[in-house]
Amino acid sequence: MSFVANWIRWVNRAICSTFIIVPMVTAWLVIPLTMIVVGILNLRYCSIEPNIPVWLVVGGFMVLATTTCACNCCQVNSTREEDEKRSNSQTICSILITIFHVIWFVIGNVWVIRIFAPVTQLSDVVGANKTITNGSNAATEVTIECSHITYYLAFTVIMLTYILLGILLLVIFISCFVCRVRDIYNVND
Repeated sequence: MSFVANWIRWVNRAICSTFIIVPMVTAWLVIPLTMIVVGILNLRYCSIEPNIPVWLVVGGFMVLATTTCACNCCQVNSTREEDEKRSNSQTICSILITIFHVIWFVIGNVWVIRIFAPVTQLSDVVGANKTITNGSNAATEVTIECSHITYYLAFTVIMLTYILLGILLLVIFISCFVCRVRDIYNVND
């Protein structure tokens, strides 16, 4: 048995291991629920960018809805014809949901990262009065604030998404490399 074949088996067992799956599923449910709760509780407390709590709520619901749909796809005891019909409609639905996720993620990036500099200053996190002058030289004070929990949760979700996307791409690259090496050396199981 070669090293490559053993490595492929080890990766397969590690991914399917209960110790890996249970924390992943737990995080997969806790993060969107946290997004929904924090977003709803802070809908009025992010005047610098009021769309951030909305982004959290919609994003959390979309992840839960996608997870629910994915779980419903794994039904057993159906005929081949039912599977084909379900497969076609699920493919279309999955494509539309993926397009929505990507667009919503990009919009969230714009809303969250655009205000990164003002929010990261400590005085702006809890709310600070800023003097703004209009054209008539009359200065008015406005409060620029955003709940730091709301902002940092949105920022963390975005960064975690990029990190997980990077890990996924790395795993795909390594898997393709290992499969290519396996094909070159004709490693049989």
